[in-house]
Amino acid sequence: TQSAAFLFIPIGTAANYYVMSTTETFTQHASQKAVAFTVVGNELWLATKTSNQWVVQKAEDGGTAATWGAAITAGDTVHAINGLKCVDNRLIRLKENGLVGFSVDAFTVDEALTPDLANLSRAANGKASTVWNGSLVFTMDGQTFRYEPGSGVLTQIGPELVDRNTSPVKGPIVALDGQAGICLWGVMYNASTGHSHL
Repeated sequence: TQSAAFLFIPIGTAANYYVMSTTETFTQHASQKAVAFTVVGNELWLATKTSNQWVVQKAEDGGTAATWGAAITAGDTVHAINGLKCVDNRLIRLKENGLVGFSVDAFTVDEALTPDLANLSRAANGKASTVWNGSLVFTMDGQTFRYEPGSGVLTQIGPELVDRNTSPVKGPIVALDGQAGICLWGVMYNASTGHSHL
C-alpha cells in the first residue's frame, strides 16, 4: 500500500513490516507486524494479530518509523484478517469468514457485510481482492464475488460460473486487480499443470 511518499509492505505475523521511501531504500519497522495495509481518506490503517486477537490500527504519524494507535478488535477474534480495503471511504476487513466493516458512523461497531458467506470459511479467503469501479471484488472458497457497498448487493461473478471448461486456463483466482472503467484482471492458477494464467 502506498501512502504519501512511502510504500508499506506487509510481511505477516511472523516478521515486522517494511517501508520503502522515495530513496528506494527498505526499512524494517522496529516492532510492528502487519498482514495488510490500506488508506482511508488520509489515514493509513494496518491489520495484524496481537495477543491472539486479529485487530486493525491507525497510524498516528507516517514514515519509516510510524507509531500506531490503539488496537481495535476486528470482528470475531478467531478468524484471520487476510486483507484490508477502502471502499466508498469505508474500511472493510476481508476475513476468513467474510467481509466486516465498521458501522458508517463509528470505528468501534462491527457490521458483518456478508453473513451468507460465513459457512465458506477458509484460510485463503479474501487474499485475492481489489477495489474496482466502486465495488469490492474478492475470492472466497474458490469463488469470486463483487460486493457493492452502497446497496449491500453481493454477486458471484467469477470464471467458476462457466459450465464446462476443458481448456488449461482454469483453477482458482489467486490475484485480482482492476483497470478503472476498462476491465478486471485475475490470475488463475492451474495446479495440475503448474501454470498461472492472466
